[in-house]
Amino acid sequence: RAVHGQVVQDVADALALRPRRPRYPLPNAVVAVTGGRGGGKSVIARTVAAAAGRHIVTVRCAARLADALRDMKRAFVQAALCAPAAIVVEDLDLACPAAKDGQIAVGASDLSHIVGLANLLVAIATEEPRDVAVVATVKSREALHAVFTESSAVFNAFYKVPPLGLEQR
Repeated sequence: RAVHGQVVQDVADALALRPRRPRYPLPNAVVAVTGGRGGGKSVIARTVAAAAGRHIVTVRCAARLADALRDMKRAFVQAALCAPAAIVVEDLDLACPAAKDGQIAVGASDLSHIVGLANLLVAIATEEPRDVAVVATVKSREALHAVFTESSAVFNAFYKVPPLGLEQR
């Protein structure tokens, strides 16, 4: 789809760590694709990863954060064994939501899981010998817990998928 062309190119550049995009100082890319429901975020993530010749490991986040962290750890091990690989983390914001209206979004035990998940993403990004990238899909940067957005150490970049018109769906 032509409307997604620039997003596809930017994510492809991130996964390939292309020299024309020097803003990726880490050995492995950890990027987020944002956009509305049904806008093609997961399709873009999987398509670009496959086109880059990466083995794809998918993690579908659910409301249970402990399950998401467990699945992410398993995905990292599997991806490391199959490198070059890409872990596609679908709907990260469902497991790690932002606080709403100043209210605490998660309890203390969930916060420790969120920090653990963020630390795991940082570890993936900084592992030198591995060729593992992560592409997370989220509704928006603002929908994610602040642990993921207050520091540039977790994600290299956020790419917004423009909404599709009815004729493009």
